[in-house]
Amino acid sequence: MANPTIPTKKAWGLIFLSVALINGTALLGLSYYRYSQVQQRTDSAYHIVALVQTTAQRDLLKAGHLAELLGLSVDEPTNLFSFNSNEAEEKLKSTVAIKEAKVKKIRPGTIHVDLELREPVALIGNFANTAFDATGTLFPLKPYFTPKKIPVVYFEEAQLPSSSRPPWGSSLMGKNSELAYLLLTNIPRILGDATHLISVDLSKAAAPVLGQRQIIVILEEGEEKIVEQNPEFWKNKRILRLTPENWEHQLHNYVRLRTYHPKALFQEDRSRFRVVDLRLNNLAFI
Repeated sequence: MANPTIPTKKAWGLIFLSVALINGTALLGLSYYRYSQVQQRTDSAYHIVALVQTTAQRDLLKAGHLAELLGLSVDEPTNLFSFNSNEAEEKLKSTVAIKEAKVKKIRPGTIHVDLELREPVALIGNFANTAFDATGTLFPLKPYFTPKKIPVVYFEEAQLPSSSRPPWGSSLMGKNSELAYLLLTNIPRILGDATHLISVDLSKAAAPVLGQRQIIVILEEGEEKIVEQNPEFWKNKRILRLTPENWEHQLHNYVRLRTYHPKALFQEDRSRFRVVDLRLNNLAFI
């Protein structure tokens, strides 16, 4: 078997020269890369000057508030290459009113943020500035959302966290949270588009005494009336008293009452509430 050829001194020299050339080129490239990074981080041309926000929903965060969440300031500009997109996403997602966030850097100085905000289903009357979504998660309405005409729900204090501050980030628990969502979903469906749901009070829904057990629903309903031979659109406020066990059937009874006996519900003084107690079967106390 033939012995392998031993490189000559000239061959060894060529090998060492090639290695040195490759290493030198790599080191030079790395040095240039680091230099360009330093140059970019100090170049005012790469200051963040624009903040673009998109969402599939109607609401957008106020630009100033979004900039504050991202730690951006006009007075102390941030360089695009010093801005960490991953850290920015985590900051946004740690804000309870934001469900999802994607942050992208666009040269020379733009940050694009795509947001998914929580959808407020109703406000909780027991706390200030506190809404909840379909999952029951509690979050502040301001400053993340524009003013909204959404219902207010009152819960029994025992079913809420015992805290003087709104428990943002926690979830509604218990039977009444499920009942609240059913009512908020079905009242508009049963009563129709001309009815605006103002509030639902569940604070007595689990009262130990049967006579005190009730759901109080406050509505505003639009009706067209003829006043001095002229049609006018009236909004009347009504309070419905329902039972937790049979509320859906009682709402259908109210629709029949409204359809066949509208005069019983009509009131001249629109500033007052008409109370309709539907808790007894096939009876309505007005």
